[in-house]
Amino acid sequence: MNRKKNFSIILILTVLFIACNTGKQALQRGNYYEATLQSVKFLRSNPNSEKARNTLQQSYPMALQYYRQKADETGLSESPDKYLTIVDIYTKLNNLADEISRCPAALEVIKPVVYFHDQLKKAQDLAVTEQYN
Repeated sequence: MNRKKNFSIILILTVLFIACNTGKQALQRGNYYEATLQSVKFLRSNPNSEKARNTLQQSYPMALQYYRQKADETGLSESPDKYLTIVDIYTKLNNLADEISRCPAALEVIKPVVYFHDQLKKAQDLAVTEQYN
């Protein structure tokens, strides 16, 4: 019985370690969106994890900067589907804000949480026109 208990504890710790490192690894690869999501997911089950808090504190501002820049660049492009791409970008940013807003531990780390509802609505309207044309 003691072996099973020890094995269970080791298994749980291993899973927690891997989950936390997944966010950090995503951050190191430049995947700020995934790093933010993984950090929030980990904080839901481990609200006191310093590694997840640090990763979130780094990844969310980087995600905001990266995706805002992508939206601006895409808006200046001549791509026939540029507004659909911008809709996707603002949807991702709002998804990050939603995930953080639904995790009390993440809200302790991230202030303010930034939503892009107006920009998303405008991009959706332009995407409809773009697709119609």
